[in-house]
Amino acid sequence: MKDKEFSKKLDYSGISFPVQIKDLGKIEKQNSINISIFGYESKRLYPIRVSEEKYDDHMDILYITKEPQEKYHYVLIQNFNRLMFNFSNHKETKHFCRRCLHCFSSKNLLERHKGDFFALN
Repeated sequence: MKDKEFSKKLDYSGISFPVQIKDLGKIEKQNSINISIFGYESKRLYPIRVSEEKYDDHMDILYITKEPQEKYHYVLIQNFNRLMFNFSNHKETKHFCRRCLHCFSSKNLLERHKGDFFALN
């Protein structure tokens, strides 16, 4: 299911709007989905919150702030690897780690790398 379709079907019961980052864990558990939040500043993407859950479905969101009013907005990232593509010189298919944003040339290498993160916890 595409992220945009999935986001419309999420259960937000018990969640106040606008949604706060601290409430994402509850949304994840209510909907069995991983939700990660990324910021963008000075032409760099960086992780703000990377899901600790291990669900099959995931959603990546770009968190945009506007100064000086400190307003914020969430934007759905429909294809994380496509967004990250130009951040690496590798020109073939790329697979990115959402924790450290490192680029891997194969899904298998990415999966092995993910295992290293969970082994450390």
